[in-house]
Amino acid sequence: MILSYKTRRSLKETFWAVIFFIIGINVYSMVRFWEARNYPNSELIADILTATAGGIVGAILLTLVHRYTFLKRERRWSFGWIIIIEVCISISIIIVVFIPLTTASGVMFFERAWAESLAYNLDYMKSLPFVGLVIYLLLITVLYSFLKQVRRKFGQGIMLGMLLGRYHQPREDNRIIMFLDLKSSTSLAEKLGHIRYSKLIQDCFFDLNFVLLPFEANIYKYVGDEVIISWSINRGIRNGHCLGIFFGFHDQLEKRREWYESQYGVLPEFKAGLNVGLITVAEVGEDRREIEYHGDVLNTASRIEKQCRTFKKDILISQDLAELCIDTPGFLLEEIANMELTGKNEKVRIFSVEKSL
Repeated sequence: MILSYKTRRSLKETFWAVIFFIIGINVYSMVRFWEARNYPNSELIADILTATAGGIVGAILLTLVHRYTFLKRERRWSFGWIIIIEVCISISIIIVVFIPLTTASGVMFFERAWAESLAYNLDYMKSLPFVGLVIYLLLITVLYSFLKQVRRKFGQGIMLGMLLGRYHQPREDNRIIMFLDLKSSTSLAEKLGHIRYSKLIQDCFFDLNFVLLPFEANIYKYVGDEVIISWSINRGIRNGHCLGIFFGFHDQLEKRREWYESQYGVLPEFKAGLNVGLITVAEVGEDRREIEYHGDVLNTASRIEKQCRTFKKDILISQDLAELCIDTPGFLLEEIANMELTGKNEKVRIFSVEKSL
């Protein structure tokens, strides 16, 4: 059975959450063992196994609660509120997981009766060491939440590269680049005013996030009412993801047509330009660091997107990308121009993209 990208990514996130909490909870057990001079090895093994089971169950519950309870609402909350809410959820999970696991551990490893083991653990929960354990678990939960938010800030796969110093020196990478821009942005801004217009942009980009995962896309940067999306070449051309995301986003907005029209009096429409090729990736800045893409590939993609208005097309791509996607089922590619773009010495062949029936 072939799992979807969304399922694979969800399983990957759950896996790393499990690893993080297994290590975090076992660190506590090991420190406790080293501090106790007469701590029996049998109790250490019991602690490690219980901590491992707790890490697995707790991590899975935490990710499930996060995904299905408030994932869609957190865009309206500050980073601080997200941490506070996850801490409250964590306290509930700690209590829910602690009682059955430690009770079962007492029965399995220390030959207590179920009632005796339960009474022992309920009494332990009133002690100072248990308060210390809860505080420690909350601290590692806050750390996990912080790292998760940082990863979302910089994008999938970027945070690890930053931690390893991968981008201290410029690196070359082959990527597909999409410039996605709101149509009639000037007239919309004048009609709605800057506050409502900014809210419209927020809502549009929130809806865009619903289609990033199925099409294996990463947000590189938001620039006003424009967003720059990127893929590795393999992911971008797989099943035509770099083309399909535009139509998937259109369908997502269409589903909410009634809502957008009631809120803003208009259904927002977008246009896109795409290119593929070698770019340079580098970390820039000191007090505020960013991962920047440089190269002619981005300039050309931006200029192709600007031609959408000229040719009255919603999505245009370069010849280099068209050659990679020409046989992709579900899309019709047609050459519409061979022209000089601003800042380019050589002519660029441009193709339009339509969905085939």
